[in-house]
Amino acid sequence: DLPAAHMIQGSLASRNNDILGGIHHLQKAIELDPNESRPHHWLGIEYNKTGYLEKARQQLQIAVDLEPDHANANGYLGFVLMLLGDFERARFHYAEQSRLGNMSLNALVHVDILTGDLHKARQTAAETDNIDTETRKRLALLINAIEDPSKTSQYLEYIKQPGLNEWLITDELFQLGLYA
Repeated sequence: DLPAAHMIQGSLASRNNDILGGIHHLQKAIELDPNESRPHHWLGIEYNKTGYLEKARQQLQIAVDLEPDHANANGYLGFVLMLLGDFERARFHYAEQSRLGNMSLNALVHVDILTGDLHKARQTAAETDNIDTETRKRLALLINAIEDPSKTSQYLEYIKQPGLNEWLITDELFQLGLYA
């Protein structure tokens, strides 16, 4: 299956930091089978890595259009939309990712924070069943720190514990204005 071979080659190239090679193979896979969602999804991820956010959005949207229940494509599309400042649509796709069983509730809370709706962020963090206790506590501390900057030290002390997701913490520090 030639399209699948190009998808595999694209994935391998990307893993070896050959982003352009990955893009080439994924484009070839799409050319050979434009109705397969996976190469669109992966190409969207590759475009995101290179900073081509609009191209990433286009490819991820195609992946979701072809396979609406593709949890990861919905999540990546939400991420790219958030980077593009389209928070309403980002929240929709993160909610879809969550509905499909792939945890993106941190992202939902982050979108609410970025839009300035701290009440909604607090509500999402408190009412969602599949956020663990530690994550719930960290998000509450983050929201408190945004509402009252004098509480930032409590959040910063909490995130020093080992095992926390560095990407999420970096994103949260950016939201607090502590990471550029």
